[in-house]
Amino acid sequence: MRFPFLLAALIALLALTGCDSLPTRLSDRFANAAPQEREIEADRSVVFQATQLAFKKIGFTVDRALEAQGIVVARSNLRSDDAFVGVRQYEMDVKVREFGEGASKIAIRLQEQVEGEVKAGATSHVLREHGLYDSFFAALDASLAELKSGTDQPRK
Repeated sequence: MRFPFLLAALIALLALTGCDSLPTRLSDRFANAAPQEREIEADRSVVFQATQLAFKKIGFTVDRALEAQGIVVARSNLRSDDAFVGVRQYEMDVKVREFGEGASKIAIRLQEQVEGEVKAGATSHVLREHGLYDSFFAALDASLAELKSGTDQPRK
């Protein structure tokens, strides 16, 4: 008789305390990950073209490139994970927008998709920190330098 009362009291207590009482680590896990942003001293169209070149440099395939909206979506190749007999793929969503005269702002979100041997389907989550962010920004800097020097001409 006491157990149902204690269980009801515990549920009521949890309901009344709300999400603010959750530990920060736990609440951060369920919060939307903010994209990694960077300001670039170049026109939006140049940054848009350099973004596509940067994806090629890091081995990603561009799935969608909408210049008017400033959106580029690219995916990595499928990568086998021998330890868990699964497959992993990364997807980067990039938004390029003007940020003043002759400047742009780029926002990137990296998503990891993992499919294991279990037939439950793929799991997907946004990565807050990953080495691919650094690799992309390094490739973007190199692509911008190439476009500015005329080594690689943008697509028309």
